Amino acid sequence: MEHTLTDSLSLTIVAMSIVFLLLTGLMVLMELTAKFVKKIEKQPAEKLATTTKVSSNLTATAELERVAMLCALAKASEDESGKHYQIEKIQRVR
Repeated sequence: MEHTLTDSLSLTIVAMSIVFLLLTGLMVLMELTAKFVKKIEKQPAEKLATTTKVSSNLTATAELERVAMLCALAKASEDESGKHYQIEKIQRVR
């Protein structure tokens, strides 16, 4: 069975068209899913807007305390690599 150049080109074009259509379909599905998820996420977000602001401030404060603690620990152990440190209390120094 011989394959001609025309057969090869037609098979290539058909295969590329199928792949293009599948990728386009996936893109459309992803866009629809993103819109659907955004619509669902907006409904509860409007009800909990005030509590989210308070909790985000608390989370940011806790994260900043942890970062400050880790920086102080790194600075304390900078010159002495063999020692182990334990944090006993956290006190803000101005």
